[in-house]
Amino acid sequence: MLDRERYEALLDLGIAVHRMGDVYETDREGQPLTEAVQRQWFVSALAASDLVEPVCKIPLADTEGEAWELAAQHLLG
Repeated sequence: MLDRERYEALLDLGIAVHRMGDVYETDREGQPLTEAVQRQWFVSALAASDLVEPVCKIPLADTEGEAWELAAQHLLG
């Protein structure tokens, strides 16, 4: 579980996590998301952030907590 200090560090960087189905209806090719993908979580960064590229490399997660953990691993080391 992500500790509060690392969680707040991610928030300070403008990092957030979202459930795919809450944000997107289709994939990059315009195809509807499967139910499995709709339930997955992704990490996002502010559009003008230098972290956009590294964030795009973070894999989807099965839970919100896992998404935060992945964000911390990839962005905070």
